[in-house]
Amino acid sequence: AAASPPSGPPTLDILPSEFVRAGEFLKEKPVGVGSIRGGEEPKVAFAEGDKVHLKLDKEIPAGQLLGVYRVRGPITTPGDRPVTGYVKYLAGVIQSSGKENGEAFGVIRTSFEDLNREDLIREEITSYSPVTLSPGPGGTAATVIAGQLENREQAAGNFVFLDRGASSGVAPGNVFRLFDVADESAGTLAEKGTSAHVEVGEAVVVRVKILVDPEGAVKKV
Repeated sequence: AAASPPSGPPTLDILPSEFVRAGEFLKEKPVGVGSIRGGEEPKVAFAEGDKVHLKLDKEIPAGQLLGVYRVRGPITTPGDRPVTGYVKYLAGVIQSSGKENGEAFGVIRTSFEDLNREDLIREEITSYSPVTLSPGPGGTAATVIAGQLENREQAAGNFVFLDRGASSGVAPGNVFRLFDVADESAGTLAEKGTSAHVEVGEAVVVRVKILVDPEGAVKKV
């Protein structure tokens, strides 16, 4: 017999490993509990399986998992509501090995990209939760203020951040239509100095923040 189709509302097709890397845009520079001091081998970048020396500001017990975060900024966003802040997203996971001869060590368990000494170690690691698609009430306008990566142009699958979030009624699963502003000054409307909004795609909100804007991390689909 044919398998029954899954019941319930549709969810965003996103891997847990992608979801936990969505990141956030913060107005203040993020802080953590330390960084990577170096490796057993003389390398500038570190990957899964590497044993690394850790520079920690507090005692971390052996076995505890730590998030390694890539931080970009300060970034001043374009648009009518400019905001200066920092992009932070998960780049890897380290498991503490405790101390050897008074020095903290750890083993890189997951590396989504090469890790380095500038990356920030924090105790929290974002957990995965399914994103139920819900178009939302509509009528909420937002601006893309930055992307997770430094790409000037964003493509399907990239994460970007919006300047609207929970305080504006935005919720995970909401769908935003994405528009680019096309300059028509070279066309038939040159004398009017007009521009047109050209729809270029859609984005689904995967995470929102409650207290401050900008708040939405979204994934293009």
